[in-house]
Amino acid sequence: MINNRKEIEQILLNWLYEQRICSECETRIRFGDIECPHCGIDLEENIHNWIIPLVNEITSLNNEEMQDK
Repeated sequence: MINNRKEIEQILLNWLYEQRICSECETRIRFGDIECPHCGIDLEENIHNWIIPLVNEITSLNNEEMQDK
């Protein structure tokens, strides 16, 4: 289990506040949107691309913790 709760909270807050942009029309995407409010494109692929760096960052914290033990 990850014991870096404060670091994870900060990573998640930073991720939530990061501005997301539609890859088709460059409209700002709000948290929770599943399609672009301007052009209507499905954002599922974009959401996966936005999530991967988040998961990698949290995973790297866990890996650092395991190396320190």
